[in-house]
Amino acid sequence: MSERCDDIRELMEDHLAGELAPEDLARIREHCAECADCRELAALHGLLSRAGEEIPVPDADEFQAMRAQVLREVRRPRARRVAWELGRDLVRLARLHPVAVPALVVLLLAVALLAGRWSAAPATLDDELLQRAVRSQAARSAGLDGFWDAPLSLANVDVRPAPDGRLDLSFDVCQHVEMAADRRSPVVREVLLHAILEPSNLGARLEAMDLTAEVADPALREALIVTLHQDPALAVRLEALRVLARHPFDADVRDALLTTLRRDESVQMRLSALEILAGREVDRKAVRRAIDDAGQESDPAVLQYASEIGYGL
Repeated sequence: MSERCDDIRELMEDHLAGELAPEDLARIREHCAECADCRELAALHGLLSRAGEEIPVPDADEFQAMRAQVLREVRRPRARRVAWELGRDLVRLARLHPVAVPALVVLLLAVALLAGRWSAAPATLDDELLQRAVRSQAARSAGLDGFWDAPLSLANVDVRPAPDGRLDLSFDVCQHVEMAADRRSPVVREVLLHAILEPSNLGARLEAMDLTAEVADPALREALIVTLHQDPALAVRLEALRVLARHPFDADVRDALLTTLRRDESVQMRLSALEILAGREVDRKAVRRAIDDAGQESDPAVLQYASEIGYGL
């Protein structure tokens, strides 16, 4: 073939934009006579040039078919590349076919209207779909890895014991959802993680932390440790410290308490951590090292209490 398709398509764009030299038009015609793909593209450009005519609004069935096709496309591995190419082509379309732009806007508005109409499904169906999505996310998660990048974020979380021994879960994700689940189910862990780590009602956060001792999940304990070290609210950090003391006292919990003794700005937090460490008979040298690393000379209360319980100099 005498001409490369890419070169000819650039000439087509120049021609449609009124920027093509007359002598190049023959090159386009000659190439299109041999190339079916470029011939179809030229015909499409011709259709778009006449797109100022009114475009009919798709009915519900047509929209559902369009939606299914879009979902199939976006799930393909090339989804990101396709999206980039679509944006590039829309920019070209606006330059080449300014008359078509208002008609496309009408079509997009019609699709958005039908999308809103479709989304107004019965509340029970939405609840089922959302609950299934939350359960699926919970089943896939492991620890705190990927928690911050999870597709669903739960807000306004409330967790309460149910009469049958399960937990009643209440949260917002697109809309308000209420469900019940066994205490050791992945979905309970997922909801409690969001209650602890995401901004929410203080009472709900404290109650969620208290429940972690019963659920006894490693990810929840990790969330408590993160809260213990990073949360700005003293009441929240104190609750995290208190609940961690009820978890199995392993090296992670011990190190978290030593870090609190070394770094926390609150004397009350340091005294509480010291009391728990002493009750667990943690190595005296490790406790004393944490006190010294923090420069606790400015905290007489900590030094005095350490001396009283046998952790002094």
